[in-house]
Amino acid sequence: MSTFLGFIEEIPGISVDRFNNKNKESSVFFLSHCHSDHTRGLCYSFWNMLQDRGLFLYCSPISKTILESQFLDVKGINVIQSLQICDPVIVSYKDSNNAEFVKVTSIPSGHCPGSVMFLFEKNDQVILYTGDFRICPNDFRNLKPLHDLQYVPKKLHKIYLDTTFLNLDFKYFPNRKECAFQICSVLQDWLDENSRNVVVLECSANYGAEFIFEKIAEKLGKKIHVKDFLYEIYLKMDKFSRYVTNETMTTPIHACMNKSDRNVLKCRPCSDVKIENIMTVVPSAMIWKGKDLSRIWQWDQTRDNTLNVCYSTHASYEELVAFLKYFKPDEVYPCVCKKEQRLEMYHLLREIAKESEQKKDDKKEYVLSKSLQERSDLNSFKSKHFSDQED
Repeated sequence: MSTFLGFIEEIPGISVDRFNNKNKESSVFFLSHCHSDHTRGLCYSFWNMLQDRGLFLYCSPISKTILESQFLDVKGINVIQSLQICDPVIVSYKDSNNAEFVKVTSIPSGHCPGSVMFLFEKNDQVILYTGDFRICPNDFRNLKPLHDLQYVPKKLHKIYLDTTFLNLDFKYFPNRKECAFQICSVLQDWLDENSRNVVVLECSANYGAEFIFEKIAEKLGKKIHVKDFLYEIYLKMDKFSRYVTNETMTTPIHACMNKSDRNVLKCRPCSDVKIENIMTVVPSAMIWKGKDLSRIWQWDQTRDNTLNVCYSTHASYEELVAFLKYFKPDEVYPCVCKKEQRLEMYHLLREIAKESEQKKDDKKEYVLSKSLQERSDLNSFKSKHFSDQED
């Protein structure tokens, strides 16, 4: 869960992934993806404020599609601007009524549909905001906006980093292909066992399990039944529309439930599906804390016929270490850091810095500036437009 307050310290006047309280005093806004802990403050009054002040929110084309589907009136007022992936643009804004400009490049972050990182370049400062991300270390070199023409990593002065799993309890995660393969194998056996058997995919967020949907549809030849409003959004995305359906009875695989709806399948008549015919699959990483992370799946010890799968859309500890050692930023700001985690997290960051930059001054550490450290606003933002179920 993001604890980032939305302000890029080096670029006053802009807000990223936070749209309430003092963030509304900014003159330009950026959204990395559409999960609820990154959309605090997005509501109709916010869109009206943008229209009244002639301001814009920038995001990826897919995020724009999601926003315009969830806020039906926002499309007509033209306050959302989409940034084409890896295509740098100059964005104008104001700081203390002075006209300013910043070069912005959106970069795929591998977290969920439409999720991006933002590379900000201004006054010789190069700042990367990762949002939520998971990128295979073998693919770092393919992030062209983060390299020069000779494929040398750019000098990053600061990274605002997704530190969800900067924790030694989550050193390693299996890759998503391995997870999807195992899910497909278990599902195939279960569905072959009895024609009345069904599967419930218990997803932790509205968006983020699409890779699993895709592989299930390809391997098993069956679409996934999703919530009606999500189906309408997927129809606007060619990549995903072929894998989902809103027809309850045409598929035994369902991702239409809320996390609180356990051991039932509300979209089907009770007489049609009995409890013993339901297998629940939980793709998640948080529940694997303290467990054997080399195992991709295991049966839940407290819930009947429930399969827990170690599936993450956030970088593991080892992947975060690889990312920092590859790009070697001068400073790191942890965007997921509760107060009780602060000492341990900064200790880990200092150790990573020492390992990756032995030739630099040992006094240079990843330090959180007091102006940001002392600010705290962790109140959750409630909205009917965004699920608040995300990890």
